[in-house]
Amino acid sequence: MPDVIRVLCLHGFAQNAAMFRARTGSLRKVMKGCEFTFLDAPHLASASFLAGAVMFPCELADRLLVRFTQSLSHVPYVQAGSTSPTDSTACERGSPLAWWNSIEENVRPSQSRSYTGLEASLGQIQHAVTTDGPFDCILGFSQGATLAALYCLLSASPPPFRALLLIAGFMPRDTHVLSQLANKPPGILTMPSVHVTGSSDAFVPSSSTMQLSEFFLDAEVVHHPGGHGIPTGTEFRAVIKRFVNLILR
Repeated sequence: MPDVIRVLCLHGFAQNAAMFRARTGSLRKVMKGCEFTFLDAPHLASASFLAGAVMFPCELADRLLVRFTQSLSHVPYVQAGSTSPTDSTACERGSPLAWWNSIEENVRPSQSRSYTGLEASLGQIQHAVTTDGPFDCILGFSQGATLAALYCLLSASPPPFRALLLIAGFMPRDTHVLSQLANKPPGILTMPSVHVTGSSDAFVPSSSTMQLSEFFLDAEVVHHPGGHGIPTGTEFRAVIKRFVNLILR
């Protein structure tokens, strides 16, 4: 039984490590006994729908984030679904990054059929595992959740994680990736996993999250009524506590 659960954290599209750390404050409080390492994606996020998005001044951003979370959910690097106080300011959040970008113009990662940059990101996770590991668990949000699953599915050796927590993950649609997954049967990944999906998520439909979960033998799919974000409800917290206790066994 590990004394501390080491968790590797992968942010969503157009976020970065500092942003994701800020948006997971409530979740991390529930995950007692865990140590978190947040990884930055290697690419700048590029998409035409990001052109009108600007970083707000620090105090204004935090104030708007708390008061108007849902109305700002269209801004990709402002995480919807959490109104807890941040532990970093807007000025510290840095550049919007991506684990891969879409070759198609104005297409979100969950809808893209052609990725660029994925191999570099898979290599970056491997580097983190080699130099900073071992890690017991991997936590991913949206694009980061899908990347975590792909790392485990495409690895030439058994995945080095004992559990996965994937929030708003989606089934990849890139044709080359799908060809690599074609010979992967349902339930090929045997470690415990939790897959979180929101019924009001405008970016990642629950069907896509559930399709990704089919690669995991003992997948637990958690539905919540919110959008593209990290839920904070009592039932979700209970699931997370049970998940952490499972890893501690």
